[in-house]
Amino acid sequence: MNNAKEVFKQMIDFNKGSMLNMCQSISLIQQQTENFTNTMLEQTTWLPGSGRDMISEWSKASKKGIESFKKSIEISYDKIEDMIS
Repeated sequence: MNNAKEVFKQMIDFNKGSMLNMCQSISLIQQQTENFTNTMLEQTTWLPGSGRDMISEWSKASKKGIESFKKSIEISYDKIEDMIS
């Protein structure tokens, strides 16, 4: 029984690591997209301020969403780890 529990714990650890790595990758992609967008906005003089504000808010919402998703993953896996301990 202990062996099955250890195997299950290893599977959970692997899945948790994979999910957190996915979140990190998404965050890096979002950061690169934001950098690209900011560079384009600096060169774009025809876009009104409201458009720039909208893009800025979109970027903030994306960051917040990624962090919220990552936190949910961590909480969920912590609960699973508590249950098998």
